[in-house]
Amino acid sequence: MLEGFREQAPDLLLALPGLASIEVDGSRWTSTDSGDTVVLTGPEGTTRWMLRRASGKLSDTAGLGMETSPEWMVCWAVPVTDAGVPQPLTEDVLHAPTPTDERLSLPARLIASLPIEASRRV
Repeated sequence: MLEGFREQAPDLLLALPGLASIEVDGSRWTSTDSGDTVVLTGPEGTTRWMLRRASGKLSDTAGLGMETSPEWMVCWAVPVTDAGVPQPLTEDVLHAPTPTDERLSLPARLIASLPIEASRRV
C-alpha cells in the first residue's frame, strides 16, 4: 500500500497546485510551481513539467452521478528538460486524479476531475 502512495505522490503534486509537499513513510516529495512549469523533487531526483491548467464550475450536474462536484479542473502535463524542451511521454493513462485504466493516445499526462466508475481505477 505504501508503495502505491509513493508512486502517486508526484502526480498529486501536479494535480493540486496548493500542495507543496508529500511525505510517505520517510520519503518526501516537494513541488515548486512557477505558473507554467512545476519542478518536482523526490527520492529519485528532480523532474520539470510544463503544465496547462484550467478550472471552473459546472452549471448543471444532473445525471452525472453522486461523486460529481460542481467544480472541475483539468491539467495537461509534459516533462521538460532544464532548457524547457518537451520530453513526450510514450505511454500514460488518464489520472482522475489517481491513475485509471483509460489509456491516452497523446504524449502527455492528463489529470482531471472526472467522474470515473470504481471499476476503472487502477
